[in-house]
Amino acid sequence: MTTRPAEEGDYDCAICLSPPDHQVHQCRNGHLFCAECLEECLSRGSAKCPTCRVALPREPIRNLVAERALARRPARCPHCSLDLTRGELQAHLLRCPSRVVKCQGEGCDWSGPNAPGALKEHESKCPRAILAKTLIPLKERINKLEATVRSLRAERAGLVSLHPPGAPLRLAHGLWRVREEDDTFTTVALPSLRLTAGRWCYEVTMCSEEIVFPQIGFAREGFRPGAELGVGDDEFSYAYDGDRCKLWHGSRHDDFGRAWEAGDVIGCYLDLDEGIILFTVNGDLVPFDDGDEDGMRPAFDGVVGGRWFPALTLKSGTCRVNFGDRDLDHPEALEGYSPVALAAALHEPPLD
Repeated sequence: MTTRPAEEGDYDCAICLSPPDHQVHQCRNGHLFCAECLEECLSRGSAKCPTCRVALPREPIRNLVAERALARRPARCPHCSLDLTRGELQAHLLRCPSRVVKCQGEGCDWSGPNAPGALKEHESKCPRAILAKTLIPLKERINKLEATVRSLRAERAGLVSLHPPGAPLRLAHGLWRVREEDDTFTTVALPSLRLTAGRWCYEVTMCSEEIVFPQIGFAREGFRPGAELGVGDDEFSYAYDGDRCKLWHGSRHDDFGRAWEAGDVIGCYLDLDEGIILFTVNGDLVPFDDGDEDGMRPAFDGVVGGRWFPALTLKSGTCRVNFGDRDLDHPEALEGYSPVALAAALHEPPLD
């Protein structure tokens, strides 16, 4: 059996159509991506491989064979024109004497050749560079501490199984899997979180190809789910169903949106000041077309009274719930909304 030699475009990224410079990732069918391109693609909500349309993996699948093959390819330094391999190029660029280096201090215009010690000597005396180097690690530490505090506070509010009754899940994990073992709904909620004012949101990512009867939204005091009663099936709750493409509230069941797919990120938005509920898919608002001349209105309006909390129903499938204990995938989808985890933190006593 003969093996075809690799050709120039064999290891090109399926997104930017250029050979990756660093790590090489792939979809489940083997199509390759730059690590940076894949991260940007997922951050925009594009959840499918552009070549085969399979759902892109949230956890990277690294292709070491492609990385080694690319590292052996010839390359040339753009500064001194020295012939190298791609694997040698990055290390060479760090010490190439023809490369121009710039001071990292904000507002400093100094630049010079990459001579040994030149940049280091300048930055040791430049007040702007000294300030930048002092602030960077402090900012990183502050960001990590804030994320830790937010996560710990969010974990205190348990994602509780309302039906069937069960042990609380932990927000830090967020992964919720339901198996269709019998003909019943499973409903979880955050009943300890009682929202009475403000604008709040959370996200749910569809993690499996088949999601059966997902009803995602909000409920208020008085909500009592059962084997055949989920979020949106009574007057105390509102839900968006991406399996049957419906809005549910009591006897109301309007057509709404499109069918969800693996990788879709559903945003749930509750505005208690205006009394409305909105939904997004991958950061895009899903409007409710009621056929009027004005054309569009919120998914639900007239949402008033009581104390509200996030609630989700599922018959089978896997999804990941994010109340804001982790960074939201689409934090700027709708302006003015805060993750519900922030409300949980505000209602908690200070951490010990």
